[in-house]
Amino acid sequence: MKIQTYTRTTKVCTADDLDERIRLAIASYADAHLLGDISSQAQICCETHSAPAEQKKSGLFRKNNGPTPRRTLTGVIATKRIIVLCTVTEDGYVACLGSPLAGLDIERPSAAYGNETSVFLISRWIGSTEASSYLLPLGPEESSKDFLITLQDLIIRAHQ
Repeated sequence: MKIQTYTRTTKVCTADDLDERIRLAIASYADAHLLGDISSQAQICCETHSAPAEQKKSGLFRKNNGPTPRRTLTGVIATKRIIVLCTVTEDGYVACLGSPLAGLDIERPSAAYGNETSVFLISRWIGSTEASSYLLPLGPEESSKDFLITLQDLIIRAHQ
C-alpha cells in the first residue's frame, strides 16, 4: 500500500499570528479542559499548511483506494507544561488534542514514510484512557527543525 504524500509548509509564529480558526478552536478546547489562557503562556507556536501531493495516475481506469485526501491547516501552541494541537480541513472539520508535556514522546516516522519531515507525538491525550499517536505535520523548512528543538527542550524541562 502506498502512503499518501503531502506538500507541507511550516512557519513558527506567535499565538496571535495563528489562523483565526485555529486560535478560536484552541481557545475553546483550553476552556473546555480548564487549561486557562494558553495563548498568553505560549513558549512556541507553529502553523503548517498541508496539501496532497500530485499522484501519478497509472492505467486508464485508476481505482480510488480510499477517501480523497484533503488540504489541512494544523496549528500548535506549546507552553511550559501543555501542548495543544488543532487541525482544520478544507471542508471545515476541526479536531483538537492536548497533552501535558511531561507525558509526551516524539518519534520519527519509519522509512516506509519516505523522506517525511513530520513527527509522531505519542501521549495519553487529555480525556483519553489510552496512549495513541498523532502525526504532527511539519514542512522541510529550518523553522520546523527549530520548532522541534524547542519542543524537545520544553518536554525535557517538563520532566524535571
